[in-house]
Amino acid sequence: MCRGRCSSELLFRATHQTSPVRFLSVFGFPVVTYFPKDDPTRFTYLSEVANPLDLGTIAVRLHTGFYDSCADFAADVDTMVGNCLSYWGAEQRGGSENPAGQCYMQSATAMQQHVAQCLHGSLPHVA
Repeated sequence: MCRGRCSSELLFRATHQTSPVRFLSVFGFPVVTYFPKDDPTRFTYLSEVANPLDLGTIAVRLHTGFYDSCADFAADVDTMVGNCLSYWGAEQRGGSENPAGQCYMQSATAMQQHVAQCLHGSLPHVA
């Protein structure tokens, strides 16, 4: 079970680092909750992303013992990041020319790298 090293402290440190946008402000809740109910993003995101994930869901999974290993935790972070990169990097949303999408993608990549560092011991040990 992934609760020792991948504790709430790790999740906190991995998600509260500064980046272009604080991680929780972008990934803390399901993507569709950040857009008005009539915004087409709500519908296109859910139709294009097969397994939407957010840090809130990952935190619940972490605290309830859902993860059998830290690798399972990291896989969910990777899925969340992959969702972001594929959705906001898509040509029809402007790809690299979309400033909002670029901000989301940079934050996702930075968070993914930071989580990997936390899990692989590059940062001080989390008990």
